[in-house]
Amino acid sequence: EDYVSSVNEILDNEVPSSIDWEAGTPFGTEVRFQVRAADNKKDLTDIEWQGPNGKDTWYKKSGSKIKNLNGKYIQYRARLITPNGAGTPYLTSVTISSDVK
Repeated sequence: EDYVSSVNEILDNEVPSSIDWEAGTPFGTEVRFQVRAADNKKDLTDIEWQGPNGKDTWYKKSGSKIKNLNGKYIQYRARLITPNGAGTPYLTSVTISSDVK
């Protein structure tokens, strides 16, 4: 199951640098993330999701570095993975940090 975040604005002098999260992952469950950014909100839905190595990859460790992501607006999606239905992962918090350009 995927959770898609609301759209967040990035300050003009900043660039996304890392993604951190806290999650409960009982019974072999896991959480993965992808991000996307665009210069305006309406174009964001046309941008492909990407992980640490581009399209079709996922951030799997909290504190992962975000590279080559530019735009004024950012969004993340979290994939909640449960291998056998015995448990469900849950998110407590997600933070995307930025560095000054």
